[in-house]
Amino acid sequence: MEPKLPSSISPHVTTILSPDLTELLSTSSLPPLHHILQSYSPLPIVTTRTTALTPIQHKAFHLRFSNLEEIELACKEDEETRSSRFIDWMGTRISRRASKWVDDLASRPPEAAQGRMPWWEEIRKCVEGDWVPSRTEGWNHPTSIIYAVSTMAPNPIQAISHLYARHIDLPPWVDPTFLRFILIVHPKKSTLNADECTALLNAIRKQYGLHVHFLNLTLEPGPSPIPIVSLPPQLPLPSTVQLAHVVPDTSELWMSETDAMATGKFVREFLTQSLIPWMEKNVLEWNEAFINKGRLPSRLISSTRRLFGTTGVVPSTPITSQTPSFSSMQSATSSSPPPQTRRLAEVATFLGDYKLAVQALESLRKEGKGGSAILPLLLSPSSSLISYAAQALAPVFAEEPSATSLHHALVNAIRWESGIHDFSKIGGERWLVWAASTAEEAPTALLLGRAAFMSKLKGAKRKAALWYVMSAHRLEKCGIKALTAHYLREARSLYSQSPQKSFSPAYAESEKWPPDGKEQSPGVYPLVLASIDHSLGRSNKVQQWGD
Repeated sequence: MEPKLPSSISPHVTTILSPDLTELLSTSSLPPLHHILQSYSPLPIVTTRTTALTPIQHKAFHLRFSNLEEIELACKEDEETRSSRFIDWMGTRISRRASKWVDDLASRPPEAAQGRMPWWEEIRKCVEGDWVPSRTEGWNHPTSIIYAVSTMAPNPIQAISHLYARHIDLPPWVDPTFLRFILIVHPKKSTLNADECTALLNAIRKQYGLHVHFLNLTLEPGPSPIPIVSLPPQLPLPSTVQLAHVVPDTSELWMSETDAMATGKFVREFLTQSLIPWMEKNVLEWNEAFINKGRLPSRLISSTRRLFGTTGVVPSTPITSQTPSFSSMQSATSSSPPPQTRRLAEVATFLGDYKLAVQALESLRKEGKGGSAILPLLLSPSSSLISYAAQALAPVFAEEPSATSLHHALVNAIRWESGIHDFSKIGGERWLVWAASTAEEAPTALLLGRAAFMSKLKGAKRKAALWYVMSAHRLEKCGIKALTAHYLREARSLYSQSPQKSFSPAYAESEKWPPDGKEQSPGVYPLVLASIDHSLGRSNKVQQWGD
C-alpha cells in the first residue's frame, strides 16, 4: 500500500518579488504571490521517475509556497526560543476556541462525535503550517527559489539581476542546493509589445538558462471572486521584526478565469518541466555517491590485478573509526549543511521513490544521524515500528525536555497519526502518550486526549478514562476550563460503564452481591468517580466565575 504522507512532507518553494511586482499585486487587490500559487496545490495526476527509471504516478502532488524574506527572518531566531513561542502560540489558539468547540460538539448528534475533534484538527493544521527550516531535518529546506518580476519595471533585466545578486540570508546549516527559477509577470497594461516581450524572454533565457516562464495576465477582476483555501495557521514573526513589503492576505481571488487558468498552467509547468527533472537529476547523482560510499575505487582494484595478478580479491584492512560524541555531532551540524544522504532520502520521498528513501534513512539511523522519525511513514504498518518511534522520541524522555524536543515530538506524533495506515491497530495511542511526555502544555495535553479517544474507539475504556483524566489535569493547569470539563465528563462516563464480562454465580454469591446486581456493579470504582466528580465540580465552578 502506498504511503499516505502529510502535506508537510512535500517540496518547499520560496518566492522573492521585485518591488514593482509587489506594488502590482497590491493595486490589483490580490493576495501575496506565494498564496496565489499555493491555491493550486495539490496538483492532480503527476508522474515522476525513480532512479531505475520506473514511472510513478501521484494522484495528488503537494507543493508548499512561502515568502523567502519571511523564512530568512524566522531562521534568525534561536531555535529553542522559537519552539517555546510555537508551543505557547498553539496553547493560546486552543484556549481562545475551546469553549466554542465544546458547545458545537454538544449540539452535534452522538455519531458525529466519533470523527476527528476540532481541537485535534487545529493542532494538526498548526504543525503542518510550520515551514521554517530546522537543523534536525530538511523537509522545510527550500528546494527552489522563484525570482518574480513584472514588465512594469523600467528595466526588467536589471530587476532580475538585482534579485539574483541578492544574498540568500539563510543560516549555513540550510541546504544551499536549490533550483533557481525566474517568473516574469506581464500585465495587460504593460507598455511592452509582443516583439519586445519575445526579445526580453530570449535575452533572459540566454543569460540565466531555460528555467524561465513568461506569465501573461490581464489582472482584471472577474464577475465574482474565486474562493481559495486559506493558508494553514503559521507562527507570527517576533514583534520586533517587520517586513519591508506586506501585501494583505485574503481568502479569495479577484481574478478573471483566463488569468486563473494561466496561473494554474504555470504552476504545473514549473513542477513537471523544471522542479521534478531537477530533483530527479540530483537524486541520480546523490544515489551514485551513496552507492559508492565506503567502496574501494575501481582504479585501485584494476591496479592490483595488473601488478599482482590476483583474481580481484583484495585483502581487507581493518579501519578503526572513532564514533563521535553527541556534543561533537551537534557542533558539527550546527554550522554545516545537512548530510547528502539525508537530502537524498528526503528528495527521493518527494518523488515517490520510497525504496531508495528507506535505504538512505536506514543508513542515517545506523550512523546516529536521525531518520527514525520518518521510517514509520514509509514502511508497512506493523508492531515492529515501535522501535523507530521510541528512538525518535528519546529526547523527550529526559526529566526536563527542552522546548525544541517537545516541538519535534509533537510534529512526529501529528505526522504518524495522520500518515500511518491502521495507526490505532499497531498501538499508535501509546506513541502519542510517549510524545506527550510529562510536559504540562496544552498541545501535549491534547496528545493524551487523542490517545484516550483512540482507546475509547478500540473499547479500552479504563485506559481511555485514565488518559482523559491526565489530559484534563494538564489542561486545567493551562487554564483551558472548557476542554478540562469536557474530558472529565468523558472520563466519568467511561468509568461509570461496567465491563462486559460474565461472572460465575458462585463469584457473585461469595461477594454477597444482591440478586439484581445493581448495587455492586463489577468494575465501577466509587473512589475514582468521586475524585472525578470533585475535579469536575471545581472546574465548572471556576468556569462559571470566569464567565
